[in-house]
Amino acid sequence: MMRKMKTKFLLLLLASANKTKAILSENIHALHRELSSSYAINITTFDPDDPLIVQGKLTVSNEIGQSVAAGGVQVTLLDYDCVQNKSSTGLEVELFNTDYTNTSLPLTYNIELNQELVDTSPGGFVNFTTVDKSTGNVLFCTRVSTYQGDIEVSFRESRFDLSFSSSTTIVLTNIGVNELDLDVFSTDVDDTFAVSACQCDTGFNCLSTPLSIATGDSLLVCLTPTSDNDASIVEITNFNLRMSSDSVTYDPVIFGTVTWAEDILTAISLDSGSNKIMINAPVIAQFFIQDKTAIDVSGNAFLEFAGSLKERQMTISTFGLTVALEKDEEGMPGCLQWLIGLLLK
Repeated sequence: MMRKMKTKFLLLLLASANKTKAILSENIHALHRELSSSYAINITTFDPDDPLIVQGKLTVSNEIGQSVAAGGVQVTLLDYDCVQNKSSTGLEVELFNTDYTNTSLPLTYNIELNQELVDTSPGGFVNFTTVDKSTGNVLFCTRVSTYQGDIEVSFRESRFDLSFSSSTTIVLTNIGVNELDLDVFSTDVDDTFAVSACQCDTGFNCLSTPLSIATGDSLLVCLTPTSDNDASIVEITNFNLRMSSDSVTYDPVIFGTVTWAEDILTAISLDSGSNKIMINAPVIAQFFIQDKTAIDVSGNAFLEFAGSLKERQMTISTFGLTVALEKDEEGMPGCLQWLIGLLLK
């Protein structure tokens, strides 16, 4: 009787684990499909003949990629250097109607000059060109970002230079918009940047001769940004990693909302000098129990440009390698076999 109860408990345990794995696998596949589509943000445009412009009101638009869902766009107000975030209301420059609700139309939002606050410039946007403050420039930046869930996939920054003159009422006399983004608006890798994967040692060095992994061994994989030019200007900010062979899959690392999320059995280390990432993950017993001779290790990585090139949007690169497996010559069972044997005693 006890043996039957243990067997039933084990089957329930395995069924629950397989159901959880199936749900996780389905979610990750769905995310992969969405990430492969366009999250583009096209150039910032406005109508120079709009009669509201002279009143300090500007309506601007950006065409948004077809994969961006309603609510998947955020508009942020920043200083003219596009570094410091500012409140979108309550300052001399305010943003309105920034919600992205109709995906069949461009994003359209309003920029308004709060004339009562120009003289004091609480946001630091105003540069007066005369002592009496009758003329000047309002300088600020907007960032339009597209999202997949909580992950910022792409963004475009635009610098605005609004010239004004005033006696009793401020009137805009000229508008300048300086686009900081490139002329390519796709999250696909459109440059020479990519990610390479290799088996490595604990010093982040790729092995010239890859190792075969035996039961109980961990697998060390290093991810490295690569480029035909200078790969040091990009870094991996989010990624997933999957081990698979036929119907057996294991996801030691999945996409997180801000950065990657590893499971409890996996350790991740960073080499800041080379922007390499090392993953130390187990090769689960199921691969050996089902007599697999090799596994595919694959994933997707977000590459984000840093430093003075931060205005360039994220790109996504795939990576992969094949790892050979070897049977334990002494026939020692894997951990799942050991668990089955223990429960059936």
